[in-house]
Amino acid sequence: MCASTPPSCLADVFLAAVQENANAPLLIEAETGISLTYAEALARARGWVALAASRGVGVGDGVALILPNRPVTVLIILAAALGGWRLVPLSPHDAVDSLAKLVRHSEVKWVLAESNTLARLGPLSDIAGWDVDAPSPPAWEAPVQALFDPEMDGLVVYTSGTTGARKGATFTHRQLLAFAKNAAAYHELTAEDRLLCVMPLYHSNALGSLFGVIQSRSSIVLPRRFEPREWWEWVVRYRCTWLPLVPAMVTQLLRSEVQPPKDVRRHVRFVKSSSAYLSDIDHETFERRFVLLLVQGMGVTEAGFVFLNPLSRHERRLGSVGRAKAFEVRVSASDGTVLDVGEAGVLSIRGSSVMRGFWKDAALTQQTLASNGWLKTGDRAIIDANGFVRLVAREVDVINKGGTKIAPQEIEAVLTSHPAVAAAAAVGIVDLILGEDAVAFVELVSPVDMAELHRHCVEQLGGLRAPRQILVVAQLPRNTLGKVLRQELRSQWGEQSSVGVQVANVELATLSDIWRVALRSAVGPETHFFDAGGHSLRAIEMLSELRVATGIEAPLSSVYDHPTLTDFHRYLMGGGSDVALRSKLPPNVVRLSSGPGAGASPNVFCLYSGQRCRPLAQSLDTAAVLYAVTTPGVVDYVAERSDALPRCVEDLAREHVAAIRAIQPLGPYCLMGFSFGGRVALEAARQLRAAGELVPILAVIDVVLAGSLRHQWLGWLWIHGRRIVGGGRRYLRQAWRMRRQRVGRQRPMERDDTLSRHLQREAYLRRVLRHSHSPAPYDGPIVLFQAMEDPEGYVAERGLGWQSVNPDVEVHFVPGHHQTVLEPPNVDALARLMLRHLENMRGSDPAPSPLEVRAS
Repeated sequence: MCASTPPSCLADVFLAAVQENANAPLLIEAETGISLTYAEALARARGWVALAASRGVGVGDGVALILPNRPVTVLIILAAALGGWRLVPLSPHDAVDSLAKLVRHSEVKWVLAESNTLARLGPLSDIAGWDVDAPSPPAWEAPVQALFDPEMDGLVVYTSGTTGARKGATFTHRQLLAFAKNAAAYHELTAEDRLLCVMPLYHSNALGSLFGVIQSRSSIVLPRRFEPREWWEWVVRYRCTWLPLVPAMVTQLLRSEVQPPKDVRRHVRFVKSSSAYLSDIDHETFERRFVLLLVQGMGVTEAGFVFLNPLSRHERRLGSVGRAKAFEVRVSASDGTVLDVGEAGVLSIRGSSVMRGFWKDAALTQQTLASNGWLKTGDRAIIDANGFVRLVAREVDVINKGGTKIAPQEIEAVLTSHPAVAAAAAVGIVDLILGEDAVAFVELVSPVDMAELHRHCVEQLGGLRAPRQILVVAQLPRNTLGKVLRQELRSQWGEQSSVGVQVANVELATLSDIWRVALRSAVGPETHFFDAGGHSLRAIEMLSELRVATGIEAPLSSVYDHPTLTDFHRYLMGGGSDVALRSKLPPNVVRLSSGPGAGASPNVFCLYSGQRCRPLAQSLDTAAVLYAVTTPGVVDYVAERSDALPRCVEDLAREHVAAIRAIQPLGPYCLMGFSFGGRVALEAARQLRAAGELVPILAVIDVVLAGSLRHQWLGWLWIHGRRIVGGGRRYLRQAWRMRRQRVGRQRPMERDDTLSRHLQREAYLRRVLRHSHSPAPYDGPIVLFQAMEDPEGYVAERGLGWQSVNPDVEVHFVPGHHQTVLEPPNVDALARLMLRHLENMRGSDPAPSPLEVRAS
């Protein structure tokens, strides 16, 4: 034992607690109710010390403890404090290879584990094993002297390894005493308190809580594992007063139907969430449903408990991990400059319980722990004027998207605010143009359209900060404390999105045209991108256009490394290791243009009924690259016979915009819509402009708005009367069938006719959405291509009602009627007019693109 007074190590605190509270309960097994007093725990811990001595294990020796939460686990931890061991707690749930590696790395002399764990590990050369399921050593009433220096190593806790290799934070016996004092002070513990410990005792969070119990002379209730249905029963049965959890456990309690009795508030002082981010929604929902105080805190493996919110509903702050009581705290820039209040930077702490260093890793210790005691936590944080700390992200998890720093928690908070999402995690993935981009993974509680979920992110985060893609997983990979293993998610993404590296095949003329559009000036073989007025954002625009036009992706750094046109073309043709060729389009997008298209050719997106524009794509040849875009909402309703009818035209437009941005991330955008697709194109253009993008061309082809057709009854009767005379009953049947198809009514005899059924459901969809759509004014340019021939029996007014949307709409009459205006040879006239508008767009520079605005 430590001989100095006052206490200099955890053993001194435990012995003093036994003297003061010998017959008070220290440990209660939750499942059985069996308890041990302080005196009984001391005697049994001494028995383990004596057993270790008989096995040649003594002061300073390493002992690996690979156990779940059991009473014997607590006794061995106390024995390590009494005997001066260097304790190495490890998770029994780790893979056998990982466990064996850590056992060898920690240089332990003895391994204590259950029989099945020892069997998995197998022989470990000169490391002895002991089966804790064998009869426990007898209690030892006589003192077991173990004199040791409190500055000796007493604990090695390996980090959870969510982002990389695991490393062992090493503490001296004196630092464990500081650990215990901080835990008792932070949680304001007294001898009347009782901890319900569902955290694993191989983690610093639970170890710190146990040390705080010893320091305060209180007691601990120990279940083997967290069980949502039994958790409240344990709280009530043992009258627990403080309840540490992790956010994943909070979520499980909210999903459970179990409701605690109202009198639980009489003895529960607070519930604490730590070790990971807890959303404000879950926080507020927990407090509202269970009427208990929930506070957030934060500890770090390398220092123990660091931050905690005040234990008061009126003082604690949502979204903050609280304030530091026993530590100095600061945030600094990457160059080490200490930042002011309210600025985000790297979080560092200094205090008595900060680790001595990482076990057998002097280089990493030097990077993390300064000689003056400041520890870099690896978190980015903001400290307000009152000392409350709000975490932004782990430094290694921050996503650098084209120079914009995005914290994964930003995306996760928005996703979990959606009622269909139970949990979310965002990670950064490599993007050859932007450097990094964000991808999100979600657990769902109910089905949801991914386009809706992505739209939810865009509306709250903006297009730049929203994730590129959202993937549904059955369960996020987590460690035993509920922390998401982001490295596994990155690996999952890599497996799903691997792209082969290929030699690019792009003509110099095509590349020259792409550069000319990006630089807004003529270019030659030796044009220097940046000397010609280019900058980083124009480089991103150029690379985006290169990806859209040719499928070739190259990183932003390649423009800096190869700034002249000839050098950049040579780099692409050489197939650099970071050049990739993507040929896949989103499943709801079809490229209508048959040729590759010139690099300067703009993309034209034909919305909703875009397949009707295929003849137009052939007529335009290489002057434009046409894409036909549909949406999952339409496909689900029409082809899959879903009952989930899209709610409105605006919703369809949002789905189209998401597909467009997947092909062309940045504007300007050229949109086109035929018939009902013109309404969708109008709303898509409105949404893109609201997001700050340029829409220089909105082309609508024979789109009829309400009130623009007048019925000519005499002409109608003459047309159909003549056809009845010529066709008789056959014509009447055909006309009636076409009428029912137009209004979306399905005849019983056609139920097995797949094409007919699809046409009718699509007609019904258009009719419902068209009747609920009232186009609002739009101040952007609109070009209307109106068919010269009126519908049979009707007279169409000039402009088809589009003057109510924009009085300056430009109207062109083109040959044909509604059904033939996009068919040869009529489409050639439309193509010539469209070509003129595309050339005007390229030849003029009416307004700066969003990229130029952002650059300035």
